[in-house]
Amino acid sequence: LLRFCALFIVAKYIRDQLDGQEIFLDDDDLEQQVPSDTEAVGNVVVGSRKTPTSFADLENVMKEDAAFTRFRLRFADFLNNFLPAFGYDLPQGKRVALQPTQEIIPFQFLKVFFQSLETWIDDTDYLRCSPSFHNSERYDAALVKTIDGHIFVCLVYVFTYKIEDKTHPFTLIQALDVGIGARTAKDKASGLYPVRERQRKNCEFISVHSIVRGAFIVPDFSRKGDYLVVDIIDADMFLRLRGLYPTHRVFQNRETFE
Repeated sequence: LLRFCALFIVAKYIRDQLDGQEIFLDDDDLEQQVPSDTEAVGNVVVGSRKTPTSFADLENVMKEDAAFTRFRLRFADFLNNFLPAFGYDLPQGKRVALQPTQEIIPFQFLKVFFQSLETWIDDTDYLRCSPSFHNSERYDAALVKTIDGHIFVCLVYVFTYKIEDKTHPFTLIQALDVGIGARTAKDKASGLYPVRERQRKNCEFISVHSIVRGAFIVPDFSRKGDYLVVDIIDADMFLRLRGLYPTHRVFQNRETFE
């Protein structure tokens, strides 16, 4: 009974979200609409390009958001680790030292390619990262591959930065990888995978190429910052979660129930 109640709550939330979208979506055409200014950067596509901004201007505009504190210095530290780790030379063989006046180019759309584990056919996800997508904030979630494994994240800021003659796509993300700890019987019965966000000040940079695919998460209203990964409408996500967390109680319960 607990499980059915939890699933009902999630289903109602999803339905409410879809109903709300109908206010500004015409048969989902806008949701699936690709911006006209897309450009390929390696094996990903970015779009909804915004005016280039300097590090100084970005930090000033976003000074109330802890995710952007020391953005320039943190990004430089990231580049000094990212470039050699992925086979790129440091510019002129020296550590990256970014200047406040140097610019990046923000984007608010990502097109990610992945192979479905259900059909083994190539598929795509459209991800939004915008403070105003049809008059509402839209910061999509994604499954990301890291050195230590796969984690779920929320997109915070997508941008490109040119290093010598190569343009690289990056995104600032808020990881959803904080340990949940002991779960209640209600949580375990829900059949959904729980995640918890890091503090906003602990947002970090990743290459857009690390994104595996998009993810659909809904708030767990019992605690702010907790979310539930929805896989009941997405067979590929269900298979990925079961492969990543085969011993998790959620999937043991699910298999027993089935």
